Amino acid sequence: MTGRNAPAGATRPRRPAGFSLMELIVAIAILAILAGTLVPVMAKKLAAARDARRLSDAKAMVDAIEGYLLDKGSLPDGDAEAGTGGYDTTLDATFLSRLLVSNHLREPLRDPINDSTYHYEYQHYPAGTSGFASDFYVFGIKNFETSGYANVRGYWKGTDHDWTNDFAYVTGGTSR
Repeated sequence: MTGRNAPAGATRPRRPAGFSLMELIVAIAILAILAGTLVPVMAKKLAAARDARRLSDAKAMVDAIEGYLLDKGSLPDGDAEAGTGGYDTTLDATFLSRLLVSNHLREPLRDPINDSTYHYEYQHYPAGTSGFASDFYVFGIKNFETSGYANVRGYWKGTDHDWTNDFAYVTGGTSR
């Protein structure tokens, strides 16, 4: 007996310290449900952040190329890689190394994932290509991860080629 009617000298039974097995199972189940709902949401947010960075990198790259053109009077040549159709890509460590050497870029720009699906490409074309009277360049983001950037396409088109169809986002410029 415990409480007010307990005989003198009787003590209350002590409850063991800690949580019962059932309490632990319930807590773990609640945490698993929360994690299951939060992980996909966070993954989408991270993918959108990587896409935003890709567009920011594209602006930084265009600024660096245009700065190089102003300083040197010509567009930087890329380091064409085998199997890329003459493009310099971020898949190797030499992506537009001339922009780094000339201090037009402070650090190499790389796609946040930087694999065969997600990377940047650059190519310098000579005058006369695709109807352009002067040298020009094309810079493209190969793919975005989220559908929210599907309408952010950029634009670069010559008389016989539309680079908008080759990239998720594309831009370009001429040497004049």
